Amino acid sequence: FDKSKFGGKGGRCDQSKWTNVTGPLNILFFEGWMLGFKPVDSDKLINKDLVLVNEFLRKYEQLNNFIDFWIILEISDFDWVFEWRLEAEENMKLKGKSGMSEIEIKEFVSKYIPAYETYTPQLYSSSSSS
Repeated sequence: FDKSKFGGKGGRCDQSKWTNVTGPLNILFFEGWMLGFKPVDSDKLINKDLVLVNEFLRKYEQLNNFIDFWIILEISDFDWVFEWRLEAEENMKLKGKSGMSEIEIKEFVSKYIPAYETYTPQLYSSSSSS
């Protein structure tokens, strides 16, 4: 994934740039912003735009069964999501790549906050019990 594609909104790298790894592997780190999120009851959706996301999460539940161990970074304030993205964008620009402005980052990140508000409470509570 290349966060600098599409003006900083990100996109998949060309397959020719993927790193191929052969096994056997003892550890594989698999990272993604919605990994571990589980669907919630429809009446708990705080944003109607999450209906489709919730449907996809139902399909992704099977993938979670293949993960032996979770490392979850719990944050107390979703403003950190903006701060981290701003830092990443500034670092990309320093390397000569394209990136979003501060206003574009706020608009971009704000689209994801309802998902964090909806799905992280369940994620955090399940991680503290395991």
